[in-house]
Parts: sequence; structure tokens; C-alpha cells
Amino acid sequence: MSQYSLVIGDSTIRDIDENRLLDTKVISKAGASVNDVNSVVDRLPDKYPMIALVVGENNCDNNSADKTPEDITNSLGSLTPKV
Repeated sequence: MSQYSLVIGDSTIRDIDENRLLDTKVISKAGASVNDVNSVVDRLPDKYPMIALVVGENNCDNNSADKTPEDITNSLGSLTPKV
């Protein structure tokens, strides 16, 4: 298990300077949707004690607003093995 926490998300977090954070890795993918972030997390070699997701904004452009919260909630379940 990694000693670092992970902040992962869309371009909203691109300017976060991980050097100013304690034991935290930051991964930003421009235009990422929930599924994109899940794919990145699935390919990570380590587990993390905490994963913070900053994602979902780009899903609102592609899906109807009333389905987005449910889609995000369902997608989060697949992250459990990495935490």
C-alpha cells in the first residue's frame, strides 16, 4: 500500500502543486469523466489510504442531469479495491 493519498480528477485540479501537500499525489486529466478517472485508478500499481475524486463536471455535458448523480454513485463502487 502506498504511503501517499491520491487526489485525482479533471482539469479543475490541474494547478494543485503536490509539492505543497503532505504525502499526496495529484493526477489531473483534462476533460475526464467519472469513467475516465476509474480507468486511471484501475491501472494504478498501488493502493492508497485515501482517494479524493474531483470529477463529474464533464459528465453533466454528456448525460442528462438527473442521471449523473446515480452514474457517479454507481461508478464509485468500483474504486473500493484501490482504497
